[in-house]
Amino acid sequence: MSNSRRSLISTWPALRTLVAPVAAAAHLETRVSIDAGAARLPADIETIAYRVAQEALTNAVKHADARFVTVDVRLGAGRVRRQIADDGRGVGAVRGEGYGIIRMRERAALRAGKLEITPGPRGGTRVTLELPLG
Repeated sequence: MSNSRRSLISTWPALRTLVAPVAAAAHLETRVSIDAGAARLPADIETIAYRVAQEALTNAVKHADARFVTVDVRLGAGRVRRQIADDGRGVGAVRGEGYGIIRMRERAALRAGKLEITPGPRGGTRVTLELPLG
């Protein structure tokens, strides 16, 4: 196994380790899907993506009363895309942006990334983070 592949694999257990205890404590059903290819994530990008996922999970539990959360990671076209979606109250139920959302936006901006917080197709909230790898 090459060093770059080994480095990539070591980043994904951190995401699964983040989701598992949150899900257990909040009685959430979760699905984590990772399509990582063979690219290596720079440490600063992985940190940003991890912190955004952490905040999105916190919001799903604390503010949305979600019962189901999906975490989806995709690498491709020189970008990493991480999406966290829940089936909770949705973004329409919240007025303004709190500190957590502001911090997510600031983190994305550190690497010229894009953060979108939108209603999910069947309710809930979808947080999508896209970061360039270059």
